[in-house]
Amino acid sequence: MKPDCECPLCELALQDEIESVFMRERQWFGMYQIRSRVRWGFCRWEFFLRVIVMMVVRGTLIETQQEDENDFPRFLLTRLMVRPDRGN
Repeated sequence: MKPDCECPLCELALQDEIESVFMRERQWFGMYQIRSRVRWGFCRWEFFLRVIVMMVVRGTLIETQQEDENDFPRFLLTRLMVRPDRGN
């Protein structure tokens, strides 16, 4: 991949890398935590943010609704969630 490339293939590769962050560490992450774990240090912040928003819109990432000590949203990969009818 070329630095600062924002083609559809790079977008898909970044999405796969973001998903792998959650597969390696199955927990809630904020955008900055995700960014620090992505192995793509060369992509622009705007491109990264666009891919995150696209993943939320598509339902790949879900955003926490719980209130905590900070106002920053945290995300989790949808397929890592436990279905409500399955319990804990």
